[in-house]
Amino acid sequence: MKTWQWATTTVLGLLVVAGVAAGTSLWFHLEPEWEVETSAAQFALDHSPLQHIEQHQVFTADGVEQVFAGQDAWGNRWTVFVSGPPWTWHAVKTGDLVSEQTVERQARGHGYEVLSCVPGWLNATLVADLHAQTQVVYEVHALDAKGQTWYALVDAKTGQWLWKYLLST
Repeated sequence: MKTWQWATTTVLGLLVVAGVAAGTSLWFHLEPEWEVETSAAQFALDHSPLQHIEQHQVFTADGVEQVFAGQDAWGNRWTVFVSGPPWTWHAVKTGDLVSEQTVERQARGHGYEVLSCVPGWLNATLVADLHAQTQVVYEVHALDAKGQTWYALVDAKTGQWLWKYLLST
């Protein structure tokens, strides 16, 4: 073989080995996170009214919660909040909550562009501190007209804005 053929073959071989090593490393770094989400989803299916999960989100305002939306066996829509491990869960009928679209519309009316709107379950102390009507809130990340990032909590029962905080200036 000519020198250029050896060089090309060697470089291609090294690229393949590097690609396999990078893929394996990425897999082992992400697999533990997937295990937590998978375990929480199975717990929600086994212990809550959910029979079918349609959506998954992560709520971070009061620790980390896995939030699942879906239906029960009769087609009723539920939002289930799973914390842990050890796993605990809370569930509310989705129809009992102000919709995410309503919260986003309110935010636009206040001059914010919503980046994310995630439902979550607050502990009783935070509910009392925020004067919320329920333990379910929306965690809203938004941008104002100046490009500043805001974080807010919105009561999921009444739609009342409970608290907001400027993350960046």
